[in-house]
Amino acid sequence: MYVLSEDSLRQMIENVQNGIEDYVLLEIETGVSLANARILPILIGRDGKTFSEITGYGSPFNPATYPDMPHVKTNRKFRKTMNDLFLNQVIHTSSDPAKIHNFAYDIVDLIEPLAGASGTKFNSIIQPPVHFTGRETELDQIWRQLVDVGSSVIVGAGGIGKSSLAAEIATIKQRHYCVISWIPCNSIFSIVSWFLDFLVSNSIAVDANLDNKAIVEKGMQYLHSQGRRQLFVLDNVDNEAVLDVFTSKFSWCDVLITSRSSIVHLKLRRITTPKITSFNLEKWSTDQSKAFFAARLPNMIPSQQSDEFDAFQGILQFIDGFPLVAEQVAAFVETKSTSWTSFEQSLQDVLQQDPDPSFAPVGPLEHQETSLAAIMQLSFELIGTAATHLYSVVAYFKNDGIQRQLLEASCDSSLSADINATIQLLLQQSLLHTTDNVHYKTHSLQQLVSRNLCTDQIVLQCALDAVANCFPKQVNQSFDSKTKELGLKLAVHIEQLSALVLPANNVATNMYGLQQQILQQLVKCLDSDIDLYQEMKGLYAVSLGDLGLCFKSLGDFNKAESCMKQSIDLSVKVYGTCEHVSVAATLNNLEQLAQDQEKYDEAQKYYKESLDIKTKMFGTHEHVYVAATLNNLGLLAKAQRKYDEAQQYYKEDLEISVKMLGTCEHVDVATILLNLGALAVD
Repeated sequence: MYVLSEDSLRQMIENVQNGIEDYVLLEIETGVSLANARILPILIGRDGKTFSEITGYGSPFNPATYPDMPHVKTNRKFRKTMNDLFLNQVIHTSSDPAKIHNFAYDIVDLIEPLAGASGTKFNSIIQPPVHFTGRETELDQIWRQLVDVGSSVIVGAGGIGKSSLAAEIATIKQRHYCVISWIPCNSIFSIVSWFLDFLVSNSIAVDANLDNKAIVEKGMQYLHSQGRRQLFVLDNVDNEAVLDVFTSKFSWCDVLITSRSSIVHLKLRRITTPKITSFNLEKWSTDQSKAFFAARLPNMIPSQQSDEFDAFQGILQFIDGFPLVAEQVAAFVETKSTSWTSFEQSLQDVLQQDPDPSFAPVGPLEHQETSLAAIMQLSFELIGTAATHLYSVVAYFKNDGIQRQLLEASCDSSLSADINATIQLLLQQSLLHTTDNVHYKTHSLQQLVSRNLCTDQIVLQCALDAVANCFPKQVNQSFDSKTKELGLKLAVHIEQLSALVLPANNVATNMYGLQQQILQQLVKCLDSDIDLYQEMKGLYAVSLGDLGLCFKSLGDFNKAESCMKQSIDLSVKVYGTCEHVSVAATLNNLEQLAQDQEKYDEAQKYYKESLDIKTKMFGTHEHVYVAATLNNLGLLAKAQRKYDEAQQYYKEDLEISVKMLGTCEHVDVATILLNLGALAVD
C-alpha cells in the first residue's frame, strides 16, 4: 500500500525529468515487479483528504500524467511503472475500479477516520447476540469474502445462527460503513414493506402508481445517493424468487445474505457479482457449545469431577450444536436456578410423553425443532399461563418488527395481565428480543414450535383480533408518521396471518366454520382506512382477492364474489385505472367463480372485460395472457354449446400463439389444436 502525498508525486515527476534518483519511485518499482502483489495507491491531497479513485486526464491517478522517460536509477520507463501500478489496481478489483479501496480501510482510518460507531447510520434495528461464541473463524472468513468480492452468503439450517452471525458482523465492522441496511427478505411483501417504511420515514414521496419493483428501485436510488460505503444485509432469503423485486445491482456496496437455500447464491449472481459464493454454517462443536455456556453461565459449568458433569454432557448432546436451542436452555436454567441433573431429568420426562393427538406439525420435524419443542414446553410451564398465551399469539405474527402496540393489543384481546411483567418474562426466556422496548422480534422456529404446542384455535382468533383492533385505535386526525409506520408493520403481520390460515389443507374439515370467522375478521382488519391502502400500493387489495379464493374453496360463493369485487374496487382506487395487472388477475378469478356456478353469461362478461384490459395494458393482442383469455373464452363457449363462437376464439388463440412462438412446433400450439379437434368431435 502506497500512501502518497500530492506534493511527493509532483516531486517524483520533477526528479525523473531532471535525471535525479527518486526513492519513492524506487519503492513503487519494487512493488510492481512482484508477481502476485496487490497494490493500492492512496493519494493525500493538499486539503488533507484521501482518495483512491481512477479519474480522468490530468489526474495523478492517470498514467498519462507522467512523462515517458526512464528513471535514472533503474532505467525503467516512468510512465510504464505508473501504468503497472494502476493496472494492478484494476486487475484486482471486480466491476468497480475503486472497489479495492475496501482493502485499505484500516490504514485509511489512521489518515482520515471514517464514520465510527456513532456516525454509522442504521436503517434497521440490529440485535447483536449478547454472548457471541464459537464463530470467530467463520466471522473472519465471511468478512474476507465481503472484502474480496463485496458479497457473501451465509447458508445453514434453521436455528444454526445465520442471522446472529450477520448481526455480529454488521455490529463489529460498522466503522467501515456509513450506512447499514438490514432488510427482512422472507417474502416480496416484506421487502416492499421495508422500502415503503424507509421512504416514508425519510419523507420521500412515493407515487401511488408505482409497482413493487419501482418502489424498491426508488429506495435503492435514494440509498445510493447517501454514499458508497454501505452494507446491505438481506436476511432470510429462503426463497430466491423474492430477489426478482430487485432490478438494479448491488455493485456499489457490500451485501451480506442469510438463507436456508444452498443454491441461492446462483440467483444472487444477477444482482451482486458472478464471483459470489455461499458459506455453509455448521453446527457448534461440543467445545464451542461449552464455550457458550461458560460465557453465558460462568458460575454453573461443572468440572469433570462434579456429580453434575454427566448431566451437563447429556445436555450438550441434547443441544446438538444448535445455538438457538442452547440459548433457550441457558435462559431456562438461569431463570429457574435448577441443577443440570434436575434439568436433564425434566427434559427426559417431556421427551418421553405421548404426543398430544392435536399436535399436527406440517411436515417432519427436524432434530432442532424437536429439542426446541421440549425446552419450550418447560419454559411455558415456568413462565405461567399469561406469558405463554401472549407468546402463542405472537407466534402468528411476522417474527421481525413486532411493535409494542401490537403486544398490548394482544393482551387486551386475550389476557388480564400486566403487560410489562408479561413481556419481561418472555424476554428472560429469550422468546422475545428488543433493543428499545418498542420493537420486538422472535425466531421463526420458536414460532413454529409454539403454534404446534398451543393448538387452541382461540389463540389464533386473539392474534386476528389484536391486528384488527390495533391500527384503528392509533388513527388520529393528523394521520402522523408513527401511525403510518404502525400500519405498514401491521400489513406484514396480515400477510403472515393470511399465509397461515388461508390454505384449506391447514385446517381440518370440521374447522371450516371457524375458518370462515377468521376470514371475516381479516376482512374487518383490511377495511379500516383507505389512506393506508394507498400507501401500501394495493397490497391490501391483493389480500382481499386471496380471501375471495379461500371462500371459494369453502364453497361460499357469495362471500368469495364480494371479496373479489372489493379487491377490484380498491385496486381501481389505488391505481386510478382498471388497466392494472391486479385488476386483471382478480377478474380472472371472478370468471372462474362464475363458471363454476354455471353463470356463463356473467363469466363471459368478466372474460371480455379481462381481455379488453390486457389488450390495453400490453398494447397488443400478441401476448401470452391475451391468448390464455381467448382460450378460456373458447372453453366457455364450448360449455354453452356455442361451437362456432368457440371455434373463432380458438383460431384467434392459435394465430397469436404461432406469431409469438415463431413456430407451430410447440406444446401450446398442440394444445390449441387438440381443443379444436375436440370441438369438431362435439
